[in-house]
Amino acid sequence: MSAEDHASSDAKTPCHDGTSRRKRRVVTALAFVAVLAVVDVLLCFALQPYGEHTELMWREYRQTPSVDTILVGTSTTAYGLKPQVLDEHLGSHSFNMSTPGQIVDNVLATVETACSDHQIKRVFMCVGYETLLEDPYINLSTVFTQAKIQGESPAQALSDIGRLLGYRYFFERHESLTGLFPWAYDHVPLSPSNIVENIRNRAECDVFEAGKRWCARYSPKWTYEGQGYGGYHIGLKAEAKHGDVVGHYEADKPVSSYSLDAFKSMCAYCRQRGVHLYVLGALYTPSAVEAYENHYTERMQALKEIVEAQDGTYLDLSMLRREELNPSVDFFWDHVHLTDKGAIETSKTVSQLVKRIEAGEDVSGLFYGYDQDGWDAYRASIDFVDSLDYTYEVTQEGARIEAHARTGTQTPVAYQLEVKDDSGQWRVVRAFERASEFTLPRDGHDGATIRITARATNGHQDVDRSVEGPVSFT
Repeated sequence: MSAEDHASSDAKTPCHDGTSRRKRRVVTALAFVAVLAVVDVLLCFALQPYGEHTELMWREYRQTPSVDTILVGTSTTAYGLKPQVLDEHLGSHSFNMSTPGQIVDNVLATVETACSDHQIKRVFMCVGYETLLEDPYINLSTVFTQAKIQGESPAQALSDIGRLLGYRYFFERHESLTGLFPWAYDHVPLSPSNIVENIRNRAECDVFEAGKRWCARYSPKWTYEGQGYGGYHIGLKAEAKHGDVVGHYEADKPVSSYSLDAFKSMCAYCRQRGVHLYVLGALYTPSAVEAYENHYTERMQALKEIVEAQDGTYLDLSMLRREELNPSVDFFWDHVHLTDKGAIETSKTVSQLVKRIEAGEDVSGLFYGYDQDGWDAYRASIDFVDSLDYTYEVTQEGARIEAHARTGTQTPVAYQLEVKDDSGQWRVVRAFERASEFTLPRDGHDGATIRITARATNGHQDVDRSVEGPVSFT
């Protein structure tokens, strides 16, 4: 070989080696991604719950041949409206497509999907004070999309994934880092028996049977009943302490611009498609409504104006006059969600309202207004105690305790005080009386455990609410 050939060979070797190294790096990276993807799929298979509500809903929806009415939104719709009851009274073919935590962007995607698949006539959406307060939580949207694309064509699935990645907030928050790994935040309770049970369900049964097993194991008070709906068969606890169940949001927290824009888009889309949109203020207990005081009327009035500007119908079920709907404690399993009984009765009432509206009747007079007179009338109409709390101050003699019952301004309430003695038994210190204040003597103790029980005494809804807690004399 000549000197020239040696020089040429030496000149080419580094370039050749660099290309090889780049190729090896690419191959290594691709191999790593492939292994990561396989591990991700396996972990999703083992850890993600099989038979959850969102998956059940989308799977049954794909199997439903005829739908003309859909129910969309978060858990207030999921547990608040029963499609079987709406169909019985309206002659509709409805499907509850709402899911717990369904962000408003996903509500719009759901409405668009249903309108593309069927001739949709009506859309119902329950909204609460909190509905538009939070920025969208991307992990919820990821799980929603993951369930939605099952059974879709590859093109539609890619479109939904692209839509998820294209949401404005997807890359603005740290949750997007876990978007590809849903098993990291959506998983069965982490124990070997739960994981084995989840894998066995995937191997042995379809999603509906798995859903029954899931409920029996983790949520025995909830039953999936079909048409996207599952109902709770558990009432509001007697120990309904006000501070534990409402007030999760600051009353003056501003609306999320993301959620508000998506809500407006959903309203506009329904108008453009000629779909009658019914936005329903969710039925809350009085405690939940009053937790926000004047902010409630201001916020809900703003939602009403948005809906009506797009030719939709807005009905606040919490402000419906008592002669139209008089909810009792057993309507609720917590202060903002309905039991199956509550959903049945509410759906009957909504059906009657829809019939009257679609017959051309003005039903606005059936609701308390958002002005001061309407607010005062609403508060006066409440005829049961739905929650209770207490405060106290230490005195020289012991403690002066004051009970705070949540009820109507014209509903008389009686209170009873009990103290737990050293043997753990409850002893009545004062039987039921109208006075809401108690004096508890020290009796040589540093403190006491008390239970206050309140009941409405006008006979409308004779249910007891109670609260337990400590009193310290130090």
